[in-house]
Amino acid sequence: MGPERIREINSLRILHWLIDGSETTATEIAEHCDLSRTSVNAALANLRELGWITTLNAVTGTAGGRPARRYRFRSEGAVVLGADIGVHHVEVLLADLAGTALAQRSQAVDPDLDPPSRLAVLDRLIAEALSQAQLKAEDVHALTAAVSGVVDDSGRTPFETPLPQWHEVDLVARLRASFTCPVRISNSCKLALLEETRHGEAVGFTDVVHILADQRISAAIMSRGAVIEGSGGAAGEIGGLKILRWERAIRDLTAHPDLPELDDERERIAWIVRAARDGDPEALACMRTYARDLATGAAALALAVDPAVLVLGGDLTASADLWLEHFTRALGRLVLHMPSIRVSTIGRDAVARGAVRRAALDVRHQYFGDSLVAA
Repeated sequence: MGPERIREINSLRILHWLIDGSETTATEIAEHCDLSRTSVNAALANLRELGWITTLNAVTGTAGGRPARRYRFRSEGAVVLGADIGVHHVEVLLADLAGTALAQRSQAVDPDLDPPSRLAVLDRLIAEALSQAQLKAEDVHALTAAVSGVVDDSGRTPFETPLPQWHEVDLVARLRASFTCPVRISNSCKLALLEETRHGEAVGFTDVVHILADQRISAAIMSRGAVIEGSGGAAGEIGGLKILRWERAIRDLTAHPDLPELDDERERIAWIVRAARDGDPEALACMRTYARDLATGAAALALAVDPAVLVLGGDLTASADLWLEHFTRALGRLVLHMPSIRVSTIGRDAVARGAVRRAALDVRHQYFGDSLVAA
């Protein structure tokens, strides 16, 4: 192995440590990476030249002495784009490699919107975000878009999806017509899980189940630090098994005998929540049934993968104070090992932020995976 490759390997080792850390000194780098100061200085010079680190102003320590230079990962060295194409909204987020937002746009949409109209909204939001950040499409280094439902290797949704007529959409081809960077399409729940392990309730854990409790319940699994996709992208899609009761959960939630005739399912759910908060016994019973339905499917996942943490996200967690206790109790009766139950605090941005995180990981793989490329 020649000296150039040795310097590259040392540079990669240092860079991967700096990415997820804060600013640090050469001495701290040498100690953590078990490298000599000569090797560290050569690698830092290499990383500065390639544009992946920044040298900060020296700071004198509390004991005095010569100020030590500090270094940080230059997260602004690449731009990524994440998009969340949901049933009720479309969101676009431009960010650097640390996930710091450069521009963000979102719009509520009709759930029955056809694909051309939904894609037109996506195109406009992307154009607005790029304009806000004073960037062009060619400035984006990786792009990840999230959709509901099973996503196969081609980026299509071959099975059931709540997005109307979405089976016919070739989103990869659509986006590659405007972007030259790598394009990835992924499941929204799996991307939300990625964000939960980065900035949410699952930080520090490698075995996690994430459940999005929306009008359509979906789930994602992380095992040993990797989000499980499955051979066809369908890992975690247990809602298709009717005996596990996820398919009927919303029907049970809205089975109140006095529920008014409302066309919008979200309005029906909101009516139940208001009635439950007012102490209506029938509405509270609906909430308990919903919690048991949710726990039945959650138990199947917990028994299959034995997670340390189960994170609940989605719109219905806004009313979790009405049903979480019943969910936890029902789950405890069904599993062998009870995971820690946590409610997501990230909010609706979890999917778009997870898409940005996935795109940033693609940049890492492309620019400093096994070899090092200039920013």
